[in-house]
Amino acid sequence: MRKVAIDFGFKRTGIAITDPSGEIVTSAKTIKPSEIIKELERVDSLSEVVFGFPVNLKMQFTKSTIGAVDKSIEVAQLIAPVPVYLVDERFTSSIANSRIKSSKDRKSIVDGLSASIILEDYIRGMKAHRVMWKLPTISNKMISFINAIGHFEKVCLVGSGLRGVEFSIVAEKFDIFEDDPAYFRMRQKRINNMDIRASLHFGVFWDIILRRLNEANLLVCDEENMNEIDQQALPPNMLVIVEETRRIGSVDDARLSKNRGAVYVGGRLLRILRT
Repeated sequence: MRKVAIDFGFKRTGIAITDPSGEIVTSAKTIKPSEIIKELERVDSLSEVVFGFPVNLKMQFTKSTIGAVDKSIEVAQLIAPVPVYLVDERFTSSIANSRIKSSKDRKSIVDGLSASIILEDYIRGMKAHRVMWKLPTISNKMISFINAIGHFEKVCLVGSGLRGVEFSIVAEKFDIFEDDPAYFRMRQKRINNMDIRASLHFGVFWDIILRRLNEANLLVCDEENMNEIDQQALPPNMLVIVEETRRIGSVDDARLSKNRGAVYVGGRLLRILRT
C-alpha cells in the first residue's frame, strides 16, 4: 500500500510516493497545487497521504501554514476514507536545499525533495495528526449538563476536551488552547464567522494556561493533556471537566470509570473535579 507526502506551496507543490510496501520513497517531483487530486488519483493502492505542516519556530500560523492546513482538510474530505495526516515540516526545506549543492533547476527540485523528507520522517514514526474536515457535534444533553453545573463567565478549553462547545451558550468568554492543526483552523474560521468572544491559541503550554486560569471559573481539558499537569498547580476552587478518551469494552471497565467519578453525558465520558 503506497504512501504519499505533499509539501504544499501556493506556486509549487512537492509530492513524493513510496513503493507498494509503503516503506521506501521511490519517486518525488514538483507539481502545481491545482494538480494534487489528479496526482493522487493516479496512485495505485493509495493507503495514506501526509501533508507537511509549516508552523514557524514560535508555533504561530503563517500564510503558508493556513494554505497547507486548508488544502489538507479539502483533500481529506475528497479522498475519504483514505486517511490524511499533518506532520511537522520545520527545517525540511533547508535540509533539501543543503542536499542540492548546485543546480540550475534548484527551485523545481527542492519541493519534491522536501516532500520526500517529510515522507521519510513519517515512515520513521514522526508524530502525526489525523486530518478531519468538520468539528465534532456537541449534544443538547451536554449543553444542558454544563448549564446545570453553574454560570460561567469565562471557560478555558484545552486540547480535544469538548471541542466545539464554544459555539453553544455555556459561557460569556472562552480561552481556547488547541493542539491539532486542522481543528485549530476549523475553530478559527468558525469563530471569525460568528459573534463569539473567544481567544484562540495554537499549542498546549501549561505555563501560559496557568497564568490565564486566574481569569476563568471552568477548565475543560482532555485526559491526555490533563495527565501532563500536576493538579495542585491549578488555582484553588477551580471546577474542572476532563473528557476521557478511553474506550470502555467491558462491565468492569464501566464500573472502574464510575468509581473514578466518571459519567456519560451525550455520548461522552467525563470526570468532574474540584481543585
